[in-house]
Amino acid sequence: MTDAIGLVLRRCLEDGTSFWAWSADDWVRLIAPGHKEFEAAWPGWIDGSVRPYVAAFAYLLGDFTDFHRIGGFIRRSLAWRVFGQEPVEETIAQVAATLKGWGYHPRTAPSASSAPCWSRSC
Repeated sequence: MTDAIGLVLRRCLEDGTSFWAWSADDWVRLIAPGHKEFEAAWPGWIDGSVRPYVAAFAYLLGDFTDFHRIGGFIRRSLAWRVFGQEPVEETIAQVAATLKGWGYHPRTAPSASSAPCWSRSC
């Protein structure tokens, strides 16, 4: 997480702006459309494990919601970083229980653990 903070602050220095003034385009430029592009932009300094933290900071600090622009990533992992693992898992269980009550069954629908992903939130 420390590397993600450093990366955000370094970009502030490079661009001469504060992160709270960044547009969605600025966040996308930092996060990159994929982990390979992200790592290539910062050779030898950071690895792909930093990218999800930068995405979480973008959401929390920059009101960033254009996640469809940053390529594939594990949305559940992002949700854990933003909201905490326990609240996310409890919410998923509630959604899965509701879907089961509506007649969805694991053999005829995606797994209960991926239920929120049907709406592209994971």
